[in-house]
Amino acid sequence: MIRQKGTRKGDLLQFNIPRKESITENNLIIPPSMGGALPINFQVIGNNNAVTIGDFVLLANEVILHGEIMTVIGQ
Repeated sequence: MIRQKGTRKGDLLQFNIPRKESITENNLIIPPSMGGALPINFQVIGNNNAVTIGDFVLLANEVILHGEIMTVIGQ
Protein backbone atom coordinates (compact mmCIF):
# COMPACT_ATOMS: atom_id res chain seq x y z
CA MET A 1 0.00 0.00 0.00
CA ILE A 2 1.27 3.46 -0.87
CA ARG A 3 0.72 5.80 2.06
CA GLN A 4 1.30 8.90 0.02
CA LYS A 5 -1.10 11.24 -1.75
CA GLY A 6 -0.89 10.93 -5.51
CA THR A 7 -1.63 13.43 -8.25
CA ARG A 8 -4.19 12.55 -10.91
CA LYS A 9 -3.63 13.71 -14.50
CA GLY A 10 -6.35 12.25 -16.70
CA ASP A 11 -6.10 8.46 -16.38
CA LEU A 12 -2.57 8.69 -14.90
CA LEU A 13 -1.96 8.58 -11.14
CA GLN A 14 1.47 9.87 -10.13
CA PHE A 15 3.37 9.50 -6.86
CA ASN A 16 6.69 11.07 -5.87
CA ILE A 17 7.78 9.41 -2.64
CA PRO A 18 10.78 10.91 -0.84
CA ARG A 19 13.20 8.64 1.00
CA LYS A 20 13.35 8.93 4.78
CA GLU A 21 17.08 9.60 4.74
CA SER A 22 18.91 12.29 2.78
CA ILE A 23 20.61 11.22 -0.45
CA THR A 24 24.06 12.75 -0.85
CA GLU A 25 26.74 12.87 -3.52
CA ASN A 26 30.15 14.30 -2.63
CA ASN A 27 28.67 15.54 0.67
CA LEU A 28 25.93 17.53 -1.13
CA ILE A 29 22.30 16.68 -0.40
CA ILE A 30 20.25 15.78 -3.48
CA PRO A 31 16.70 17.08 -2.93
CA PRO A 32 13.72 14.90 -3.93
CA SER A 33 12.94 17.33 -6.77
CA MET A 34 16.34 16.54 -8.34
CA GLY A 35 16.03 12.76 -8.31
CA GLY A 36 16.27 11.91 -4.63
CA ALA A 37 12.72 10.48 -4.52
CA LEU A 38 10.89 7.45 -5.90
CA PRO A 39 8.55 8.41 -8.78
CA ILE A 40 5.84 5.83 -9.47
CA ASN A 41 3.08 6.17 -12.10
CA PHE A 42 -0.05 4.09 -12.67
CA GLN A 43 -2.16 4.29 -15.84
CA VAL A 44 -5.49 2.53 -16.30
CA ILE A 45 -5.61 0.43 -19.47
CA GLY A 46 -9.14 -0.95 -19.08
CA ASN A 47 -10.83 -4.06 -17.68
CA ASN A 48 -9.52 -3.36 -14.16
CA ASN A 49 -5.92 -3.42 -15.40
CA ALA A 50 -3.17 -0.86 -15.03
CA VAL A 51 0.37 -0.28 -16.22
CA THR A 52 2.93 0.97 -13.74
CA ILE A 53 6.42 2.35 -14.06
CA GLY A 54 8.79 3.81 -11.52
CA ASP A 55 12.38 4.49 -10.62
CA PHE A 56 14.17 3.47 -7.45
CA VAL A 57 16.73 5.57 -5.62
CA LEU A 58 18.85 2.98 -3.82
CA LEU A 59 21.71 3.15 -1.38
CA ALA A 60 24.72 0.96 -2.16
CA ASN A 61 23.74 -1.67 0.42
CA GLU A 62 20.22 -1.98 -1.10
CA VAL A 63 21.20 -2.73 -4.69
CA ILE A 64 21.83 -6.48 -4.37
CA LEU A 65 18.68 -7.07 -2.31
CA HIS A 66 16.58 -5.10 -4.80
CA GLY A 67 17.98 -7.11 -7.70
CA GLU A 68 17.20 -10.38 -5.94
CA ILE A 69 13.63 -9.30 -5.17
CA MET A 70 13.01 -8.18 -8.76
CA THR A 71 14.39 -11.50 -10.06
CA VAL A 72 12.01 -13.48 -7.84
CA ILE A 73 9.00 -11.31 -8.81
CA GLY A 74 9.85 -11.67 -12.51
CA GLN A 75 9.81 -15.49 -12.41
